[in-house]
Amino acid sequence: MSSKKRGMELSPKGIVIYFILFGGTLFLLLDILTDYLIQPNGTVLFYRIFKYSVFLLITALLIYLLVKFYSSQKSKGGMYNENLISILDSIDEGFVVLNHDLNFTFVNKTASILFNLPREECIDKNLTDIFRSAKDFNLEQIFSDAIKTKQPRELEIFHPATQKWFANRIYPWAGGLSIIFQETTKQKKLEAERHRLLSMIDTTSDIFGTASPDGTITYINRAGIELIGFNPLENKSKNKISDIHPKWASDIIYNIGFPAAAEKDIWKGETAILDANGKEIPVSQVISSHKTNDGKLEYFVTTIRDISDIKQKEEALKESEEKFYKAFQASPVAIVITRASDAKIIDVNDNFINASGYSRDETIGKTTVDLNLWKNISDREMYLDHFSKKGKVPKFEFEFQNRKGETRQCTITGEIIRIGKELCYLNVIEDITEQKNIEKELRISRDQLRNYTAKLQSIREEERSYISREIHDELGQILTALKMDLSLMDEMISQETRLNQRNELSLKIESMSTLLDSAIQSMRKIITELRPVILDTMGLSAAIEWQADEFQQRTGITCFYAPPQDPIPLPRDIEISLFRFLQESLTNIMRHSKATRATITLKSDGGNLFLMIHDNGKGISKEDLEQKKTFGITGMRERIELLGGKFKIQGTPGKGTLVTAEIPLTV
Repeated sequence: MSSKKRGMELSPKGIVIYFILFGGTLFLLLDILTDYLIQPNGTVLFYRIFKYSVFLLITALLIYLLVKFYSSQKSKGGMYNENLISILDSIDEGFVVLNHDLNFTFVNKTASILFNLPREECIDKNLTDIFRSAKDFNLEQIFSDAIKTKQPRELEIFHPATQKWFANRIYPWAGGLSIIFQETTKQKKLEAERHRLLSMIDTTSDIFGTASPDGTITYINRAGIELIGFNPLENKSKNKISDIHPKWASDIIYNIGFPAAAEKDIWKGETAILDANGKEIPVSQVISSHKTNDGKLEYFVTTIRDISDIKQKEEALKESEEKFYKAFQASPVAIVITRASDAKIIDVNDNFINASGYSRDETIGKTTVDLNLWKNISDREMYLDHFSKKGKVPKFEFEFQNRKGETRQCTITGEIIRIGKELCYLNVIEDITEQKNIEKELRISRDQLRNYTAKLQSIREEERSYISREIHDELGQILTALKMDLSLMDEMISQETRLNQRNELSLKIESMSTLLDSAIQSMRKIITELRPVILDTMGLSAAIEWQADEFQQRTGITCFYAPPQDPIPLPRDIEISLFRFLQESLTNIMRHSKATRATITLKSDGGNLFLMIHDNGKGISKEDLEQKKTFGITGMRERIELLGGKFKIQGTPGKGTLVTAEIPLTV
């Protein structure tokens, strides 16, 4: 609209001014005219009625013409405003107009929707009424500065009432500010999500990157940059896939990975990447493709994971499996591997084939029951029961039956192993037939030797008893007779011989009598050591009591004896063996223990007889016990074992030694 036309526009205020100017002037002219024409010939009343009637008529006509003119102008201007409002309401962006006081004078439809307020409620409202966060963003100052500087500005603000973000473009003009804005909440969320995703990608130990279809790297995360030692985005000469992968890996990516990802959207495989020193790092790689809505390839996304540890473990596992297989085949014993789920054989070694008589093809897929390898099927059930309870079987004896029906004594040792993802039993079968035969022969030999030893001891005891009796009966009588003859001779010399000769002979006879008494005493000691008479006449308990007293008198070591509450009748051979056992124990105490006290206990408990000798000496050491010939321990043990008993010796340094013989009373 031209300035000329704008000058003809009237507002209600203009109509009033025009009415006062034109109406006043016209009224003055009419008043003068009527005074001139009417007053001389008429009355004052008629004059006034006529004057006011003309005034009202002219006023009404003038108002009519002014209002009509204003309506015409308003109609033309209204058509223009409605068209402008329609245009502003049709745009997707919000549009508002603020006056110099920052009050809203216009709000388009989009702005009303974004504000979540009717348009009428926004008009004449101040900026701070609509935007509660205006003070937080210092909007009043920013908008006022824009009006003063008349410089357009861009600003992003938050609207708390709707919880929305808006991007604003501010344009100052003479009447205030025109502001065009649009909601950016989704973009803010997307940006925040993108930032969070990039932060996650940058903190992961895996390598993440993107590349264009021609292999140009367009993004790589921190883990990738740290591994390869540079940032391809900053080094245009080294920003290709082939710059960070060895050639063979690049060929796989270009020729296999990219085509497969482009066709099927994803590809997985193993490649390698070069570290900062040019060393190849084995990796697992996933490549996916990103396409536009019309299916056009935009870029590739890849995730790379270092599998060096896995590869090393695989190599170690492979090497271990090779070693295991070599050991498996070279083992001198038979080995069979069965599946835990169905007990079927999955592998056997050559020794198993030789022992069973079946070929490998005949055994694989069968069970040991199918091959009839168990002489007694109950042994297999016990073997599997051990597995279910303990998870392994140390050594289980059974009778192994080969293809020909021949049986061998064997032990089977079982362990649970994992082959791939499957649990299996590793069964090691060792033929112990020869060992069992040798053990049987050795057992027979030991029994025979034990019998021979017992017979020898019995003969020795009989010889001792015989010698003791002979010495007592023969030598004892002779020595007694000699003693009597010397006494008689001494009496005869006293009566018939002269005094001087008698004294000399008496002295000689006295010396001979002393020697004879000593011989008799030695004879009695020898007889006692060969076979204590009290053992044969009064039994073991009395003999032990006598031996304790004799030991104390002879060695000066205090010796206590604790007899059983009730007499214990024992066979003669047991009494003799236990008494000899006691004598050997007391001899060891005297020679080696440095003890000052010894205690002997004889008791029965639970069908067994116990003879215990305890001293307070230095205590026998483990080193002494390991020397089999030390202190006659071997002889003591054999003496007790011949009776079917148990021998035990315990030493505590500084506190003494306890020797125990346990004999079953049923023997």
